[in-house]
Amino acid sequence: MPPGTPRTFTSTDPLVADLANDIEKAYPGHVVGVGVKYFDEAGKMITDIDILLKNAAIQVKDGPATGMTRQALLSEELTGLPSIAYGPDLGLHVARGMARQGILVTRDRQLLIELVKP
Repeated sequence: MPPGTPRTFTSTDPLVADLANDIEKAYPGHVVGVGVKYFDEAGKMITDIDILLKNAAIQVKDGPATGMTRQALLSEELTGLPSIAYGPDLGLHVARGMARQGILVTRDRQLLIELVKP
């Protein structure tokens, strides 16, 4: 594949796959991985990052954001990168709560794509 050619990502979650592919199309090579799993020393999975970029870890939720705050904070701790919570249907109170915890959060797909520009 020639340099600068966008790759195609898949996921069991269509929101994740579509968003990763849109980011990859906008910034070829910027997506490090999709569904990146992190394990503890005993081999138990700690969490997964829906979309890992060179400059951010994105957690995507379709519907209720149960556990999203904890997952975003853990993603930051594990990667050393800012975490971004994205969900087109995130409730206002959930989004505000995450923002109070210092998590970047948006329901706007295009804003997210612009925000992660390398």
